Amino acid sequence: MASNPPGENPFTPGSGRMPPHLAGREHEQAVISDFTGELSRSKAPQAIIMVGPRGCGKTVLSNWCREAAPGIDSKIRVKKFKGKLPNEEALIARELLDQLFDLRRPDEVTTRLGVGGFVGGETRYDLKPTGQMIINALIAECRRSPLLLIVDEAAENSRESLGELFNLHQDVNAETGNLLLVLAGTPNVVQVLRSAGATFMNRNKVLNIGLLDENESREAITVPLAETGMAIDKAALDQVIAESHGYPHFLQLWGRALFNESARKNRQKILLEDVHGVAGEVANDKNIIYSDRYAEWSGQDIKILAEVLSRTRERRQSGQLAKANLAEAVALTLEEIEGTSSRAEAFTEKILATACLWQPWGQDRLVSGLPSFIDYILQMSDSI
Repeated sequence: MASNPPGENPFTPGSGRMPPHLAGREHEQAVISDFTGELSRSKAPQAIIMVGPRGCGKTVLSNWCREAAPGIDSKIRVKKFKGKLPNEEALIARELLDQLFDLRRPDEVTTRLGVGGFVGGETRYDLKPTGQMIINALIAECRRSPLLLIVDEAAENSRESLGELFNLHQDVNAETGNLLLVLAGTPNVVQVLRSAGATFMNRNKVLNIGLLDENESREAITVPLAETGMAIDKAALDQVIAESHGYPHFLQLWGRALFNESARKNRQKILLEDVHGVAGEVANDKNIIYSDRYAEWSGQDIKILAEVLSRTRERRQSGQLAKANLAEAVALTLEEIEGTSSRAEAFTEKILATACLWQPWGQDRLVSGLPSFIDYILQMSDSI
């Protein structure tokens, strides 16, 4: 007799939503915890930069960081920015004072700094604060309470904004040691940071956030199921792992669909037939992601991209593809199709920026951001 399955689905596909089990990120969590501990002891922790393709869990980790910090030290204040920052150090400090420390007017800044005087027998703090005064006000607030500053989607920012952000990080920590900066961005954030001109490149901790390996992928499915009293047949699990390619978002899509299918059948064990039963639903969800990324390329460029991916297949599959190999394949393909390789550099950078392939920071080899998307590109190019 089948027992009643649990009613709540633990799987949470969606941008930045916390999965039921953060599989394969133990090292990253340990680093974040260690650095947050340094923050609580005013040890001027290095900045943390998380780099990886879309859908691999950078936002999830930044959300985990935000939630974990108060448990390490209740005095830590946490602020998360998403998207574009101001392009001046003082303006970033001003925004933090406004949003986090609730200093909303210029006179409040000068009051905190003790700047002002007697006018007509009354104390007035009406001096308009300079940029340095605003930075000093932030330093004073950080001296009282450590600050964890998280910037998600950092690649949307200009090099000027990121350079000023890191300058602010250094200025605050030079005085207090009480600021931990955590950035999360797609691979093109590396180029933005390198061109920023701030003196920080060798003083940060880089975490490359990519695909999960096979064992980590299995954990992402089996652990949440076990916690709800469900299990999955080995053949069914093998199929899910093969179809997901280690991509965290796809694992969540499969988990959600399979849990619902098992609950509908009032069973607590997922079988291979269930995988076949929900394959169409999962394929539809995956195709939405594929089509959105595919739309970033024009018809002519899709043909060129497909040819480049075909030329580099052997090196990609062996894990020996370097950026120089990719650039060479792009130049040859453009020469054959367009008669010139003049846009080879820009085309190569677009491949990396859209994470068809990406270069983990500190490594020479290129890896796939989403292997099945490459297959999708090759299939679609045949129909053009």
